[in-house]
Amino acid sequence: MGRKTANEKNSSKGGEWTWWSVLLAVITLALFGFLTHLTGGLSTSARIRKKNQENMAARARASSIKTTPNGSSAAKQPSLASEQTPDAAPTDYQFTGFGYDGKEIFASSILAYSGVPTDSEDGGPAPKDAATFYGEGSNQASVALSNVRKGQRFIVTIAADRFIKPSRFEFTIEENEGFVEVAPNMIYDYGELSRLRQTVPFNITFTVQRGNERPKSQSETWIAHPVNDCQVVTAGYYLTKTGEIKHKPDDISYSFTGYVNENHPWVDGLLKEALATRICSSFDGYQQGERNVKLQVAAVWAALKRRGISYSNISTTTTSGSNSYQHVRFLDESIEASQANCIDGSVLMASIFRKIGLNVSIILVPRHAYVAVLNKDGDQYLFAIETTMLKSAELEKAIEHATETGPEALSKVYEKIVDDTNLRYQEINIGEARKLGIQPIPFTR
Repeated sequence: MGRKTANEKNSSKGGEWTWWSVLLAVITLALFGFLTHLTGGLSTSARIRKKNQENMAARARASSIKTTPNGSSAAKQPSLASEQTPDAAPTDYQFTGFGYDGKEIFASSILAYSGVPTDSEDGGPAPKDAATFYGEGSNQASVALSNVRKGQRFIVTIAADRFIKPSRFEFTIEENEGFVEVAPNMIYDYGELSRLRQTVPFNITFTVQRGNERPKSQSETWIAHPVNDCQVVTAGYYLTKTGEIKHKPDDISYSFTGYVNENHPWVDGLLKEALATRICSSFDGYQQGERNVKLQVAAVWAALKRRGISYSNISTTTTSGSNSYQHVRFLDESIEASQANCIDGSVLMASIFRKIGLNVSIILVPRHAYVAVLNKDGDQYLFAIETTMLKSAELEKAIEHATETGPEALSKVYEKIVDDTNLRYQEINIGEARKLGIQPIPFTR
């Protein structure tokens, strides 16, 4: 066998090194790829777990407000796992704004009831399932607040771009609770509300701050009804202990007394016209006996009759959400238009009779209204008057119809009126309304 040359030896040696290099590179790359895959897989799993945790937290936040079957919303009951321990960080709270009348306000109700004490119980007791209430005024606009703990301090502010000025209430939670309702004492722009003559939208903002934390806010659009919309049924939304926002409609027919304005500047002019008839010599209420009361009423009837006010059969009750209301003319509007429906005429005459010192009521029957004059003590009816007969009949006929002969005459429906459970028949006494704090809606131009 011959000997290899130097070149052949170098070539053979280089070939052996290349083969082992390739094998070593392959093994190294495989090992590196395996380790990279292993560590990368662990890192990805950690990111997936973190992402799932974030998604779960986001879903928990999103589900903290639930919707009831009727479409209302409320803060969701927190689970026991979310109970705060003494050393734990504060549990996040949730809130949503809502209104006693839904997303609506009625200028007439706000103005007429502005003098009613905020602690009045005339609306009846709170529902048994109502959540704890924190507030210093009426709950015309409220915040449903969830996940609160004893000792936490909150500031709730409600404001709007119209009608409602910033209204603030600061309080401290007294007990751990899933849900509480909070309502500041609302500060209204009464001047703007009294001038409102058509339905308009406005924006309202609810702001909640816990302790020194950054405030949270939410805004929504509501509707404001004009002063001529007399609210007769209120929706009555409230927050329950389980976080639902329910509604309990309530009859507020006493709102009609807000349109009875004995202080209206037009009343004095009408009384001068009534004295000019010479049917009575003065307006002095009950000072000259009950016979003179009818003479004073007759003088007012004659003056209005000369005005040519005719009956307008338009008295439709409108429903908006869970609220009901009826368009009512003010005293000057009825006179200027020379027309009035049953409630307009009743408001007109009650305003004048109240001015001359008479004890007067508005009698409400299904789809109709008329006035009744009582004795000074209010324990006996003297007579009732069918105001829609102003143009077509003399006073005696109008009294006979409303008191005795008409299908809904006072003598025929009295038992229904005194039945407190029958809200289709009601007596709305103006003097009693004033004692409750219901005031005339101010006259504006």
